[in-house]
Amino acid sequence: PAAPPLAPASAQPSAWSAARCRVQPPPPLLASRRCGPAESGLSRGELDEYVAACGLDIDVGTGSLILALNALPGVATLSSCNSVHVGAHEVEALVAITCSVAAVASALERRLGPSHFRASRDDEVVADGGAGEGQRPSKRRRRAGAVVARFQSYIVFSAANLPDGTMDAEGRIKDLVRLAQEVRSLALELGSSGAVEQIAGASSSKSTGMAMPALDAKLVLKVREQLALVRDALPALRAAYASSAQAAVPGGAAHAVLAPAFGREYLEEVRVELVTGLRGLRGMETKESCVLVRPLLQPGLAPDEDLRQTLPRLSCLLNVLASGDFKSLLEDVAECAPLNPQPRISIVALPPGGFWSPQCVSGDGSVRGVSFALFLVEDWWSAEDGGELELYGSNSAHVSTIVPPVFNTLLMYDAALCTSAAKVLSERAPQLAVVGTFSLAASAVDAAKEVPPPVASEPRNVEAPVVLNAADREALRAEGVALKHLQRKALRRCQSEFAEKSCLRLEGFLRSVVADEVAQLAQARDAAEVGVASPKLDHALGRSGGWELAGPACMKRHLTFAADDAAAVKRGSKRKRGAQLGASEPCAAGRAMRNIAKSLIAQGAFARYLQLVTGLAARHTDPTSTLALLEARRFRPGLDYVRSSSSGAAVAGSMHVDATLCLGGKRRWRGRGAADVFVEATPASGISGLLAGPEGILPKVPILRDRPAHNVLRIVLRDADTEHLIEPVAMSSKGSRWDLACELEVEPPEGGSDSDAEGGEAGESEEGDAEIGSEEEEDEE
Repeated sequence: PAAPPLAPASAQPSAWSAARCRVQPPPPLLASRRCGPAESGLSRGELDEYVAACGLDIDVGTGSLILALNALPGVATLSSCNSVHVGAHEVEALVAITCSVAAVASALERRLGPSHFRASRDDEVVADGGAGEGQRPSKRRRRAGAVVARFQSYIVFSAANLPDGTMDAEGRIKDLVRLAQEVRSLALELGSSGAVEQIAGASSSKSTGMAMPALDAKLVLKVREQLALVRDALPALRAAYASSAQAAVPGGAAHAVLAPAFGREYLEEVRVELVTGLRGLRGMETKESCVLVRPLLQPGLAPDEDLRQTLPRLSCLLNVLASGDFKSLLEDVAECAPLNPQPRISIVALPPGGFWSPQCVSGDGSVRGVSFALFLVEDWWSAEDGGELELYGSNSAHVSTIVPPVFNTLLMYDAALCTSAAKVLSERAPQLAVVGTFSLAASAVDAAKEVPPPVASEPRNVEAPVVLNAADREALRAEGVALKHLQRKALRRCQSEFAEKSCLRLEGFLRSVVADEVAQLAQARDAAEVGVASPKLDHALGRSGGWELAGPACMKRHLTFAADDAAAVKRGSKRKRGAQLGASEPCAAGRAMRNIAKSLIAQGAFARYLQLVTGLAARHTDPTSTLALLEARRFRPGLDYVRSSSSGAAVAGSMHVDATLCLGGKRRWRGRGAADVFVEATPASGISGLLAGPEGILPKVPILRDRPAHNVLRIVLRDADTEHLIEPVAMSSKGSRWDLACELEVEPPEGGSDSDAEGGEAGESEEGDAEIGSEEEEDEE
């Protein structure tokens, strides 16, 4: 082979955070070699989720260390063993690595110390004299036995033992977790500033390796001459960028497309280099992405020295894309303020079946600047092979533009836009592109910042404790609430449980006859739409009969029912799929859910019910504004999600009670997403987005995760530092997630919250008590 892979595919990491191991204490493994998955300390379901996310059937210690090590520049893992499982082949818990940057290896040795880090040996890879199966023979075939590459391997390990000399299994797993945290900390330090350059400078006198050859000056000059020719198309590009930004429907998505971008013969050579010689592609497989990424240039980090020697043509292309000439071209096309001279550039490959959901590839959407994508797909690539890049309108959930991947095509677009990549349908090759971002210079960013207006504090609710009287109970019961949730004992039990856990899960909240009617209508709708087999996602799926798309895509995407708006129904009737379903009439399932929302959830009795079972007082005294964000929602397979709570806490110190009632019938949701997830709302780090590699999209550690269940009301207390997310519904799901959701802004639990709630219950009239007693005698269920 032309160049060996640096790490076997089985050792490449996926998006699994080292911090996630803190969800549970280290597994209580036995102090012997006879330990299997059953002794991992995780339930079967949790272990399955871990294996699916990590791609490796290993413990949290080894897995976290593998992922943390791969976040270091120049490091790739080779093999691993925790030494405590059945059939372990090592006497130490270890991860073997190679590191192409000697300065990083030295920093790693200093950070971990000799008790956990050592150099292993010098290795080499030799050629077998022929091309691999399915590969084209190289013109420069190496003779059998020729040395292709040499590399130094290192070992990160734990040899913890008990006082009697036998291995300490639990201690070793704890050591691996601690080492992962140390390595992760080092990676963040190296990424936050030019620390790699400083380390390399300090250790250059000790280096014995040969100097990296300079780039081919003639080749660089030739490519820059081609870039100069693009100036002739500048007026057309500028006009296209400006007009696309002003599009009203479905929302402006500033972009321009240049084809061809560079000389075809030269880019074909770059593509051959990438396919035959690129090393270090790292897998990123989550519920929202399945891609392979190789960061090439990152602000504050030195360029990869190995690229110049192994991939000279790609290095030349990077030199041009990072040049002032190319930056000036982007500034002229976008007519924007000066850009930062240091871009972030990565190779992004979508394997067969690969995709990514709507997101800003450069981070959380706060990056301002210009992004670009240079497609290097095969010449035969067509629309049937998938992999299209979809641009979303600014602050919209609608796809504004679809750009097909065509070889030697350069896409330039606003860095703040959300993009997604359609699933790759071809089995012959990946969708390959060079993707990068030039952010605005610091001075331009400071000038563009808007100072948010001060938020006026609102009056606190100082009314008497909430009382759920007989009339409220009768109203709730008449609108379908099951009797068992209105009885005195049930209310007291809810108060006690909520005070302890800050959450409730009320099964069978509606009478079965009411919930099952909605479920039948929802399942019929799914059968008519989701059951239609198609290799590509249909963004118009379900957008008819009163269902409208909610966004923006960077935060959420799902359908909301708005049949009260006659124009919404009329718009839906014009869509092809909607017309087949008789979309001129409101969707029956949506209408049934909307009726429940209006007659039950939107009423004051339901708001008082929430206050009573939680023991918390509503912040607003106006009954019309007590409940917020009341929505009837539908989450479609392969399309919809909630990535960030859009409302948050409007006033410092306030809190929200999230109430979600899932309908739609009983389904198997294990492994199919759609779960409610509550996470800590942490600020975005400096390393984020697809371009940063796996560490850029590490999932947040869940505080609470609960799969959807039919006719279950979930009530959760959320403060300003907590976000309520909904996982993307897997494409393999046979149906949608249907729910009703609302928020109740409440006063923080202070002092006598519990006593107030109990007083409200005890202060009810005897008439109410008599009514509860009479209801208990009925056998409605």
